[in-house]
Amino acid sequence: MRWDEWIDGEGSTEQWKAAAEGLSELFTTPGRQVARPHAYAKSRAFWVEVREPRDGVRLVAISMARYGNTQGNITLRIWTSDTSEGVYRHFDSGPRFEVRGRAWARHLNLRPAGSWETQLRDQGEAVRGLWYSGNLSDLGGAENPEEILRTVFRSFCEFVIDRYEEEPSAPEAIPTEPPEAFVASHEEPEISELVDGLTGIADSERDAIVKARIGQSKFRDRLLRRWGGACSVTGLKSTDVLIASHIVPWSRCTTASERWDVNNGLMLTPGLDKAFELGYVGFQHEGREQGRIVISPKANFDIRRRLGFDDPQLRIRDWHQGLAPYLERHRNRWQLSTS
Repeated sequence: MRWDEWIDGEGSTEQWKAAAEGLSELFTTPGRQVARPHAYAKSRAFWVEVREPRDGVRLVAISMARYGNTQGNITLRIWTSDTSEGVYRHFDSGPRFEVRGRAWARHLNLRPAGSWETQLRDQGEAVRGLWYSGNLSDLGGAENPEEILRTVFRSFCEFVIDRYEEEPSAPEAIPTEPPEAFVASHEEPEISELVDGLTGIADSERDAIVKARIGQSKFRDRLLRRWGGACSVTGLKSTDVLIASHIVPWSRCTTASERWDVNNGLMLTPGLDKAFELGYVGFQHEGREQGRIVISPKANFDIRRRLGFDDPQLRIRDWHQGLAPYLERHRNRWQLSTS
C-alpha cells in the first residue's frame, strides 16, 4: 500500500494517534511529569505535539500533510527558547537525525508564524526552531503504518533527549581573513598555478577549468565533509554526481583564502549547480529566511518545473553564518531580489 492510499484510507487518524502513545513517558524524569502528547488530525495535516518536554525546549512537533503526499513526507520540528543561554545549539550542529541508518535533511532558523507568533509576541517570549524532513517510503510501504510511524516518533523523541543531554558544539569560528598558515595549508597549489598561468582567456573559461580540475581536490573533500556527503540543498547522497560549486567564482575572488574558503562552496546536483552558476537561482543570506532559494525572473516556467525550483521548502539544509557574505555577493552580481 502506498502512503497516499493510507492517508485517504479508513482508520488512518486512529493509527496516527496510537503511534504517538507513550511519547511523554520517554521525556518524564524524577520530579518532572510531561503531559501526554497531543495527537490529532486537521483537514490538511496530521499533527503530534509534545509540549515543554525539557527545560528550554518549548515544543516537539511532528506533522504530515494529507494532500498530494504520495511518499509519506513528514516534518519533525524542535522549538526552543531563543535566549543567549538557550539550548538551540544542542541541535543546530552535530549529528543529524537518523532512522535505520538514513540521515534526514536538517533545516535551521525556523521562526514561528500565525497565531502562535502573535501569542508569543504578546507574552514577550522569543522562540527559535529547526526541522528535519524525510519520507516514510524510505522505511517501507504503508502495510504496517502504525509500526513505522511509532518508529519515527520514538526515534525522534529519543534523538531530542540525546542531543539535549550532550554538551552543545561550540559555534563555528569564522575568521574574516584567515591567517597565512591557514591559507597555505588549504591552498591547492597545482590548480592555483595552472589557472594563474592562463592568460588571454575569458573569466568563464578560467572558472570552467577550475571546476573541471577541482573534482579530486582537498577543497571538494572538505565540502563533502561539511555537507555530510550530500547535496547542500536537496540532501541527495551520490558523490559521483555532486559538484563542488564555488559561490563566488574563482575569477571574482580577491584573495587566495577566498578561493579555498569552505564557506565559499556548496555541494550541488548538476542542475542546481548550473542554475546557480548562471544566476537562475540564489539563496537568501539574511533574516528569518536564511538559506531559502531565490529564483530569478529569467528562470522560465519550464526550467522551474523540470528542476523542481518551485518547491517552497527548498533551501540550504544546514546554515553556516560564513556563507552569508558570499551568497550576498552572488545575489548582488545577478541582481536576485527576494521580493
